Amino acid sequence: NTGYGNKIIFGQGTKLQIHSSKC
Repeated sequence: NTGYGNKIIFGQGTKLQIHSSKC
């Protein structure tokens, strides 16, 4: 897909990483 989107990655426990990357 083109454009920008948000990728939400759930890690161990309550670890949450939100990445703003190009989809």
